[in-house]
Amino acid sequence: MNENFHGYGEYYWYNGKVYKGNWVNGKMEGQGTLSYDGKEYVGITSDRYLGEFKNDKKDGFGELKFPNG
Repeated sequence: MNENFHGYGEYYWYNGKVYKGNWVNGKMEGQGTLSYDGKEYVGITSDRYLGEFKNDKKDGFGELKFPNG
């Protein structure tokens, strides 16, 4: 299986994590949203990250939404 995704796409990991956004050479790059189990996911304390990615990591402008608002 070739995992060098390129362009817009969605990827669903077995653990429930989901990325919807742009890919370059198999890495999250540009605009996207990272989610986990139906909630937007960046880490343990956040519900949602919508923003920019570079080389599979958050980079640049983005928005974090937390469970308590």
